[in-house]
Amino acid sequence: MTYTDIREDKILTDEKLTIQSGDYVCGEDGLVYCGKCHSPKQVRITHQTKTYTMNCLCKCQTEERDEEEASHRKQQARYRAETMRSTGILNQKARQYTFENDNGRIDSRLDIAKRYVSKWEECKKKNLGILLTGASGTGKSFFAGCVANALIDNGVPVMLTTLPQLLTILGNLHGKDLEDYLAKLDRYDLFILDDYDPEGLSPYYQRLLYAIVDRRFSAGKPMIVATNLSVSTMKESHIDPLVTKTNQRIREMCSPVVFEFKELRQDQITRRLQEARKILGSSEVKSHAG
Repeated sequence: MTYTDIREDKILTDEKLTIQSGDYVCGEDGLVYCGKCHSPKQVRITHQTKTYTMNCLCKCQTEERDEEEASHRKQQARYRAETMRSTGILNQKARQYTFENDNGRIDSRLDIAKRYVSKWEECKKKNLGILLTGASGTGKSFFAGCVANALIDNGVPVMLTTLPQLLTILGNLHGKDLEDYLAKLDRYDLFILDDYDPEGLSPYYQRLLYAIVDRRFSAGKPMIVATNLSVSTMKESHIDPLVTKTNQRIREMCSPVVFEFKELRQDQITRRLQEARKILGSSEVKSHAG
């Protein structure tokens, strides 16, 4: 057997051979075998005209090493994901929005989120974004957070922020710092903008908002936008042409998913009311209705 052949079949090691209890020498070839898996801990190879006896990992040692390496890779992946999550999802609460934390009150729209994640490479290639519309509290933010967290766990760079958070950051940046931050946003494979509503923004912020959306469009990188605005409202011409252009650009990039089911926050309010009544007594706690 040549050196090349043995490298493909055995994992050679320069470590000193350690004889464990149960190990034995095979009479046929005179090599040390593992008493546990009964595979060789030594191997003979021929290089040019000389034959050498070299140490190698037996089967169970190889499996143990493979398990350790796999565990190390998983730890590294988790560390990278948590780093990406801490820098990409600015709202700490949204970091808890995961498919595993779904309490069953989100309807089939969450299946759309799961398919978006499972078909991410195709969505990315085709620059397929999603426009989440509906009343406040209907689950749009949870949908967006589930997508963000799942993709980050898969190693995909994602930025998830709300419009107010984004404007606060942009308001503190000027000149090169501002341009560097816009370039940083460009590097994310997916940009998720929650609480989108450009109404009342100053012309300066409207220009910045349009620039961010247009840069994504020009780069062919997808967005997910969550808004309380209806699709019909976003189609209407706005008194400010930049708002009209921004809305149009978002609609060009993002396919609408409408949220119309029961508000989740009302369920939360009811549940909290029941808990308070249980602790304090029903006569002490009143609902908002009186």
